[in-house]
Amino acid sequence: MSRPSSAEGVIVARVRRRSPAASAGLRAGDRLVAINGGGKEDSRTVSIGIQAVNDPPTVTRIPDVRIMAGTTQVLDLSRYITDVDNPLTDLKISSPSPLVNIEGMKLTLYVKSDAVESQDVVPLLVSDGLDTSQGEFLLQRPRNPIHRILLGQALTQ
Repeated sequence: MSRPSSAEGVIVARVRRRSPAASAGLRAGDRLVAINGGGKEDSRTVSIGIQAVNDPPTVTRIPDVRIMAGTTQVLDLSRYITDVDNPLTDLKISSPSPLVNIEGMKLTLYVKSDAVESQDVVPLLVSDGLDTSQGEFLLQRPRNPIHRILLGQALTQ
């Protein structure tokens, strides 16, 4: 591969901070000698606009959660959510489920003490303001062992 001569190409005059060009490593003073495989570009014919591309947040599989009636459990969602374009603190996480409360990356589950044995799928929506991703996990509410003992005693009497 031959080196370009000093007369070839276009010198980058400036790169805006936090721009896609800056993220790609382009710096003031860099020389562009070809664009998309072309050649012999000069400052009279080259105008470059780089537009950011937004990737949606990613939600990995959240393991099933077992929680006894009358108890609370907190999940750290930062273990399951990523976004290449935004810090996690900028994401909005929500769920239509009445069983959860979400503050930042902390999801709190609360199951009332009179809840019956069952299981529910808990949906999650994660938005970066432009795109939304979905995730879910299975919430299992086993019967409280004390209820089993009391039921057993009632049946034997």
